[in-house]
Amino acid sequence: MKRLFVPFIFFIAFGLVYLGCDTDVFGPSNGTGTLLIYLTDAPGDFSKVNIQIERVEVHSADEDAWKVVNTFDVDEEEGKFDLLELTNGVMVAIGDEVLSAGNYTQIRLILTDNNYVVLKDGDEHHLKVPSGQQTGLKLHYDFTIEADETYEILLDFDARRSIHEAGESGLWILNPVIRVQSIAESGDLTGRVVDTGENPVENATVSVLDESEDTVATAGTNEEGGFTMVHLAPGDYFVEVEKEGYQTKRLDDKVTVVVGQVTDLGDITLEAE
Repeated sequence: MKRLFVPFIFFIAFGLVYLGCDTDVFGPSNGTGTLLIYLTDAPGDFSKVNIQIERVEVHSADEDAWKVVNTFDVDEEEGKFDLLELTNGVMVAIGDEVLSAGNYTQIRLILTDNNYVVLKDGDEHHLKVPSGQQTGLKLHYDFTIEADETYEILLDFDARRSIHEAGESGLWILNPVIRVQSIAESGDLTGRVVDTGENPVENATVSVLDESEDTVATAGTNEEGGFTMVHLAPGDYFVEVEKEGYQTKRLDDKVTVVVGQVTDLGDITLEAE
């Protein structure tokens, strides 16, 4: 019996190893895919909006766990961004990681306490970020990473709607308004704002609104009057332009954003008040 027992055990062990490597028996491996996360910003009436990101994570629905996409070495001053430098189509990568293929439901940004705003008059104020350092800024967004594929996501801050002074307390709050959009499932808008003499209007605010009149995204015009809004979800939108000293202008017709295309609105003329 002893001579038979050892070979029998060896046969079972070999069989288990073989079956464990046979994906036809235990089902195919989910594999891995790559997640890229980019950051951009809409304009705000400030000189600087500086934030520092310590860590970027996503939540796996399949594993019910947070997965790290990127960690910045904050001691080496990494993860610092002036949001106002990321406008009119400028983006910066804040995450690039190979993850298990599957379903994900949230994105989380862990910020340091090194966040501040510089006003137009040069005054600098520390920005308090509720839960930014403890539980992080959680963005609910469902997406799926496919095996051997790359999934790209844009996080679009809106500085103007994210920063406010808390009454007369002297505290400034960063309560981020962030649009999350799949880059592959988006289109762009571009155009130019001019006055009645066809001169460019700089620092005008261009807003895209949905059917409910809610602001989806904003952009500011450069010194040539030009603006670009990148990676908007496909659909029909209202477009509105405003600038101090001019009458607010809403385009008569809705604008259609098409996946993979750049819609050029041409010149938009503002009339002086």
